[in-house]
Formats: sequence, C-alpha cells, structure tokens
Amino acid sequence: MQPYHGSEVPPGVECAGSPSSQSSTNSTQVEMPSSRAIIADGCGTEDIAEVSRALLAASSSGLQKYQQLLYLSLTRAVYRGQADVVRYLIEQKGAPLDSLFPLKVASSPSIELFQVLVDNGWDINRSGAGRGKRLLQLVCHDESLVRWCLDHGASVDGLHVDPYISPPLLETVASNGTVPIFTLLHSRGAQLGPRTLHCAVASASSSSLECLPTRMAMVEYLVDNLGLDVNALDTDGQLPNHWGTPLCYAAKYQRGSKEVVRFLLSRGADPSIKDCWGIHDAFSFAEFTKNFTVLEALREWRVQN
Repeated sequence: MQPYHGSEVPPGVECAGSPSSQSSTNSTQVEMPSSRAIIADGCGTEDIAEVSRALLAASSSGLQKYQQLLYLSLTRAVYRGQADVVRYLIEQKGAPLDSLFPLKVASSPSIELFQVLVDNGWDINRSGAGRGKRLLQLVCHDESLVRWCLDHGASVDGLHVDPYISPPLLETVASNGTVPIFTLLHSRGAQLGPRTLHCAVASASSSSLECLPTRMAMVEYLVDNLGLDVNALDTDGQLPNHWGTPLCYAAKYQRGSKEVVRFLLSRGADPSIKDCWGIHDAFSFAEFTKNFTVLEALREWRVQN
C-alpha cells in the first residue's frame, strides 16, 4: 500500500457538509488517533499496515508533514531493530536514509537489519556526528556482527586520527570484546592504541563477577601473548583523564578487582610508578578511592618484595 497523495477525498471518508457529516456533528464525536500515535502503535507491533495508514493520513496534510512522519517512522523502526518495517519505509519516496547515524543503527543490532540498510545504499563506513563512531566500533562486542561487517566492506582503517581524542578500535575491543574478536580485527590490520592494555585492565577491574573471566582473559592475552608492557604510561605528555600505568587504572575504581592487580604484579608491574602528572601511583589511587581490596593486594606485594 502506497501513501495517499491525491487531493480527492479517500473512499469511505465523508465530505464536510454532507448529510452524514452534519448529522454526526449532533452526536458524540470520537477523536481519531493522530498519525504519530498510529506510527507508535504500528512500530510497536511491527504492523506495516498501521504504519502505511499513518503515512497515508499524513500525506493528505501536505508534503512536509508526510516527510516528518516518514523520518520519525524510519528512525523509530531502526532504533527498535524492526527490519521488515525498515524495508517497507525505505521503499517509500523520499525515505531519509542519510539521517540514520551508526549509533541509531546499533541500538538494536541484527544482521537482518544491517542487510536491509546496506542493500539500499546505507554506507557501512559512515561516521557518527562530530567524532562519532562507525558501526563496526559500536558492535565490536559481538563476533557474528563483526564478521558480517567485515564481509560487507567495513574498514578497520581510518577509525581515528588522534588516539587521545577518538579511541582506536582495538582499545574499544579490549574494553568490551573478546579475545577472538580482538585477534580477528588485529589480523585484518586494526592498530593497537596507546591505552589498549589500560582499557582492558580498567574493564576487568570494574566488571561484574559474571564478566570477570572474559575480561581477565583479555588482559592475560595482551600481556602474555602480545607482550604489552605492564608498566607503560598511557601518554607521553600531560593529558586529563589519563591515570598512568595499567595498575593505576585498576586501583582507581572503588570496587576494583584484586585478581587483575595480582596478575599485573606477577608480571612485573611496579605500583610505585606515578601518573603523567607525577602525583599519583597505584597506592595513592587506591587510598584516594578507598579501594581497600586493591590496597590489600598492593600491601601484600610490598611485604613480599
């Protein structure tokens, strides 16, 4: 069903001034739902017929209202991951495909949704507004989606100009992804960032008990397999929101994990190395944040060394 664009009254709709319409004014009138309400219901239930009905009603009120509702419908359907509704809306004249930024597309990600968008010309390598991320960066925690993106032209290059402004892809994977995803992207040419290990440690230190094994596996891989330096500072200069060594990142979280601290210490991490400002080391970070679990592990190390 295509949206209605004509000036004639659609079948079944009475003209104002007709006998039936005049008689209806003398009876209780039922308020009809707005086009936006119909869209909300249609997208909520993935009812394409309802969505079409709303667009039909909007088209009789002028092109501007129709385009606004088409935009609203498309963004809402994409946000909810409703591939069939998205496919129908993209087929409509004037569908604002360019309005779909990666962050919206990644809200409810699925291969089916991505396929619909890419088949209709959506650029898989487009960036979000400003320094926004690409789709690959936003789904790098899901191996099936990562592989699909790579198979459909997603690039691992050019994802950051300055690693201190926009985190490199592998830093995001170190925080949120798995070792198989990391190795896959690294093998495709994704570059390490200056805080790859730091990000992995921060994530492991602040993770839930359920996620800790996955996060620790990443830390162990980066140190034992890739050989990343456990005492590396996160910047050569002085930058805000940079905390020093990986051990400092573990210590600065109030509920930091003792397991990641003990692992780093066993691999030669030095808790006395200060941050880029020359102020805090792992001990003072743990004391400042009242991270008594990490502080206990550090004090145990001090006694033994």
